[in-house]
Amino acid sequence: MTTFQKAVVFTLMFSVSGCSSEATILRPSATPLSGKIMSSDAEHLLVKHGEVSSFALEREEVQSIDHPGNVVAVTGVCLLALGAMLAGSKDDRTEAQVNLAMVSAPGLAMAIWGALTYSRSKNAAHAFEDRTEKEKKKKDDEDRPFLPAPTWNFTQPPQATVRGPTVRQ
Repeated sequence: MTTFQKAVVFTLMFSVSGCSSEATILRPSATPLSGKIMSSDAEHLLVKHGEVSSFALEREEVQSIDHPGNVVAVTGVCLLALGAMLAGSKDDRTEAQVNLAMVSAPGLAMAIWGALTYSRSKNAAHAFEDRTEKEKKKKDDEDRPFLPAPTWNFTQPPQATVRGPTVRQ
């Protein structure tokens, strides 16, 4: 592995390691809120902000939710693939194993951590987001105008005209 490749790998790992495990909740009339989603029902989202304060946000107070972990998981999968490609490109077995261990092992850890963090947050907000998606779909269906299917009249075949060079005898 070249020095440049090592620098890229370590930059990716350290830049993503600072990612939070808290969701970012965008609100229409206030600043975004960062916190851990504890649970939800159809009307409320229970959020833990900091170590001690927990509170419920009503549906009208939530514009969208950015769940944590998805960027870390994708970066981990990319590192896993990069490690496999580097290991497969080397003829020296020892160097291939070192490349695999240096790149793929952290990539695997990042992919697992990111996927678990993302799924925990999504599951906690499932009831709230499920209702939101149903409401959006219903609103889209109501807003979509009814357009009847086009009709065609096939009772008379089209007139065929033959054009071409005239033949003289």
